[in-house]
Amino acid sequence: MAALSEPRAAGAPGAHRNSGREKRRPAGALLVGALLLLASIACNPPQFLVDAIGSPPQALAVIVFTLTPTPSQTLTPTPTPTATLGPLPTPAPTGFIGRIAFVSDLEGNAEIYVMDSLGAGRTRLTNNPAADTDPAWSPNIAQIAFASDRDGNSEIYLMNSDGTEQTNISNNPGNDYDPTWQPDGKRVAFVSYRDGNAEIYVANRDGSEPVRLTNNAVQDLSPTWSRDGKRIAFTSIRDGNFEIYSMNPDGSDQLRLTNSGGEDLQPAWSPKSDRIAFASRRDGNYEIYVMAADGTNPVRMTNSAADESFPTWSPDGVRLAFANNSSGKYDLFSMYSQGSEAQNMTNVFSANDDNADWSPSPARLVMASSQQDGNYDLYLIKSDAPGAVRVSANSASDRSPVFSPDGNKIAMYSFRDQNAEIYTMNLDGTDRKRLTDNVYSDKQPTWAPDASRLAFVSERGGNAEIYTMSPQGTELQRLTNTAAKEGSPDWSPLGSEIVFWSDRDGNMELYLMDAYGHFQARLTNDPATDMDPVWSPRGDQVAFSSNRFGDFEIMLLTVETLEAVRLTVARGDDFSPTWSANGDQIAFSSNRSGTFKIYMMSSTGDAQVMISNPDSIGDDIEPDWQPVQ
Repeated sequence: MAALSEPRAAGAPGAHRNSGREKRRPAGALLVGALLLLASIACNPPQFLVDAIGSPPQALAVIVFTLTPTPSQTLTPTPTPTATLGPLPTPAPTGFIGRIAFVSDLEGNAEIYVMDSLGAGRTRLTNNPAADTDPAWSPNIAQIAFASDRDGNSEIYLMNSDGTEQTNISNNPGNDYDPTWQPDGKRVAFVSYRDGNAEIYVANRDGSEPVRLTNNAVQDLSPTWSRDGKRIAFTSIRDGNFEIYSMNPDGSDQLRLTNSGGEDLQPAWSPKSDRIAFASRRDGNYEIYVMAADGTNPVRMTNSAADESFPTWSPDGVRLAFANNSSGKYDLFSMYSQGSEAQNMTNVFSANDDNADWSPSPARLVMASSQQDGNYDLYLIKSDAPGAVRVSANSASDRSPVFSPDGNKIAMYSFRDQNAEIYTMNLDGTDRKRLTDNVYSDKQPTWAPDASRLAFVSERGGNAEIYTMSPQGTELQRLTNTAAKEGSPDWSPLGSEIVFWSDRDGNMELYLMDAYGHFQARLTNDPATDMDPVWSPRGDQVAFSSNRFGDFEIMLLTVETLEAVRLTVARGDDFSPTWSANGDQIAFSSNRSGTFKIYMMSSTGDAQVMISNPDSIGDDIEPDWQPVQ
């Protein structure tokens, strides 16, 4: 993220932009299986939505409380060994993950590009006569904030990570630049001249409700939000020369972190928020330094006759990328965060490349997809790329994959032994184990937060009811026992409650019970169909799918107030919401593009982008977000 035409000492890094701008930027940024639809639903469900429960009862009722424990029984199924697959492809070297957004004048003026973390796959995102600079990845990697003077003065813009939907969000006569994202993606901090000199402001992600954080007669520049959300680091000359400061996100507790005779610029927080990288001229020319978050123990990481600037951390904290002008132009380098093994990533281009921002670590999801041979197999995908790795392959369908709490195993149900049974396996498809073994369908597994139990849906009692069992398939316990059908269980983050859907009152509504099946209470009361409930990581909300607006849409229920809000509005059906580990994003399956694909959005419904391969054949359904990355 950069600054505009502020006064600065001669020779400061990043002054090569033909826009006339001088740069001081900190770096940085479950359809649940076989859904049981009522025959009375007024829609045409896709093929994979199985109508397995027959005609619903006609009566509707108000909230129901069941205070009597449900009878339980214990069965001991025999796990059945099955064939395994080979290992996943070898991952990239440590530290080379994510993508890098940067500024280049390759085509004559400053434009924003992206490339992979090895320097390959260079792709231009912006294309106009103006200067586009200061790229900053959103926490969910779905968008990039940047600065552009295409409307006459510098403004903050947002675009999707593929360069589409470029939108001005600041719209102010003063120059605005240097955006940095709040870790939950809800707000953006930036530098603005709207009050006469460069000060730091924060606004909602759409640019509304801007609030000034700094207020003094000198320039405050280069804000960068810590990954834990607790502090904003920035540069200021309030004490005579450029130094690094930090403050609370509301502007309070502004503390000076550096105190050197040279300029200290462009702070960049480490992923753990325990260190700050920055550029400094304290030793004669600009070099990259790293210090503790409180400003202590500054250590020089580069040592050359050239200027090094614009540091940005890899998402695992192993490497730092930075700009270096040793070739007479600025190139992007990366090195280990201890300062060793620096590599030039962009020297094959006769252009100035700098002002880089390394994306957060791409999230990994598992999904069921029919893209290969028509039946559903399981695939692993990343939130930042359309590629998918197949981890199950057989002539029968594998459905409803869910990660274990440690992220190292997947539970699913499969028809490979004729009827639907529950299995677990490693992420590469090895060590597959059958947990259930009976003539009735067992579907929709979900792990308890401590991995001590799995809840699932079984028809062994005559209709679809919710059961739990150990991860070995033993210690079976029935939680629901009604004449109706229940489905889609999901454990609360503390493991004390389970949310599920039931048609016991005439149509499919959301219900809550404790982990033993006691105290069953109705959460929703609407003539429409509510299903696919899934707890937020904080346990205060439940995302679900409902057709109360016609098409099935993703909605959000606040547990305390039972207030429900709609998150998706696109034409088509949206199913199977799943939360990211930090609760900031929701992935889901939608046929808005014709076939079902996996999409991702913020937890408020913003920035909805497809993360499936749009060119793949077949449906991608039932995503689950890996809890540990």
